[in-house]
Amino acid sequence: MDKKIKQWVIRFWPLLALVVLELTLAITNYTPGTFLMGWDSVMPEFNFRQAFITNIFGVWQEHRGVGLPDGMGHTANLVHTTFLWMLSLTLPQSVLRYVFQFLMHLTGMIGMYALLKQMFKTKTLPIIGALFYGLNLITIQMFYTPLEAFSVHFAALPWLALTLLRYYQIPNRNHLIHFGIVVLLSTPQFFIPTLLLPTTLLLIALSMPFITQWKRVRTAGVLFLCVNAFWLLPYIYNLPYNAAIIQRAKINQMSSDEVYARNQVFGDIKNVLLMRGFMLDFEDVNIDSQPIFVMDTWRTWVYQPLIKYIGVFFALCTIAGLFMKVVNFTPVGASLTTSGFKVIWLLSFILLANNTPYLSNVMEWLRLHIPLFAEAYRFPFTKFGLLFGFSGTILLIQGISFARGRLAKLILIIPIVIIAFPVFQGQFFYDALRVKLPNDYTKLFAFMDTQNHDGRIAYLPQPNYWSWKHYNFGLVGSGFIWYGLSQPLMDRAFDPWSNVNENYYWELTHALYSNDSEKNIRCPYKIRYSLHCL
Repeated sequence: MDKKIKQWVIRFWPLLALVVLELTLAITNYTPGTFLMGWDSVMPEFNFRQAFITNIFGVWQEHRGVGLPDGMGHTANLVHTTFLWMLSLTLPQSVLRYVFQFLMHLTGMIGMYALLKQMFKTKTLPIIGALFYGLNLITIQMFYTPLEAFSVHFAALPWLALTLLRYYQIPNRNHLIHFGIVVLLSTPQFFIPTLLLPTTLLLIALSMPFITQWKRVRTAGVLFLCVNAFWLLPYIYNLPYNAAIIQRAKINQMSSDEVYARNQVFGDIKNVLLMRGFMLDFEDVNIDSQPIFVMDTWRTWVYQPLIKYIGVFFALCTIAGLFMKVVNFTPVGASLTTSGFKVIWLLSFILLANNTPYLSNVMEWLRLHIPLFAEAYRFPFTKFGLLFGFSGTILLIQGISFARGRLAKLILIIPIVIIAFPVFQGQFFYDALRVKLPNDYTKLFAFMDTQNHDGRIAYLPQPNYWSWKHYNFGLVGSGFIWYGLSQPLMDRAFDPWSNVNENYYWELTHALYSNDSEKNIRCPYKIRYSLHCL
């Protein structure tokens, strides 16, 4: 028995190492008694019944203010809601989001290991690649203030690539089914519909070498579209209506140029290659209303000379991999070059490098002349950063694959861990997102569930048109109350997709500031309840 266990450990030690790493992250970053919530989050665990209604009938979002055609991909969250509901049968409510984020992080690393193992036919290079994919600075920035769509996107990229390439090489039913399953399980990433852009870029680039095998490419493409049709078709149908509203929303008018400028600060060649993004400069206020940097610990860490040098080394190895002779992807001995991954890296680099001569001019022209592109591209780092990190990981491993000696390669794990060292000190998530939720909120959800579900709730105070909130108990973000309520909530977070919701705010503001006691906005908006939360 001991011999069998030893053989099993020897065979699967890379996967065990990844599991141990993730458990270490969980132990050092989980704060007992807290919820991981805030900034933007998806939390169906507060009311699974309502979450399923929202997902299944998501074409019309009845719970968002006065109701609106879905401008996001709420229907795509059905898999996520189902998975969290299954977890809730055995896990406490407060840990569900923690567990989901750690599982997505682990799934992405295992997927990268599996992909690289097929490409390089060894265990050493894939484990290095898996660690780099999970601990590089882009991944850390994306998980620091996690949103489910981006976490699923991180987990999905290597598995989509692996199963698609397997099907292209051996186009049998099993491989097609595997690809279809991954596509289905990864649909929650399209809660942010614009993540379809990097995903499509991935699929097209990997399909290019097989363009002569048109039947395979067509079958995979049709399957991808059919699996995603349940959220994609309603989104496309609503897009012409929503696009104009999104562009004219006061929140977006005041923020779009600013957030793009924040991204542009890190759009030069140096910052892109060193995987730095706008999150490093993002500011917040602490519980004492003092200004702070969200990633203050990381700013101190990544700008140290040693970390810079390590980042430059990895960037040079990645560039070397770009120009080195391509290797083969050989799950069964067939030949496939890695040219597709090089195309992905170059295109994602171009899209991120929006503060680079000539490239910046092209991007500005597109933003000025194509309003829909301007809105979709205002956060290039969040849209294409993970794709850049994914493809860069593969090129990095290709760049170091010619190093002699297993030990020389394994030594590279040390600088990977050094760059990411703060994650082992509790800096995988933003501190302000780990909060103790007052019992009043759970009591509120339970009480409102016994009330009439038809009337709308006026959410007070509404001091301005911004949806960002700082709660007295420490939470920061766009809000979460609606996840626990069955009644529609008049909240500013829904304004970008409904001019009627925004009009409600202007009418409310006018009534309050003009002291117009005769103004009654409750009746036309069918407001039955008032809710005061701080």
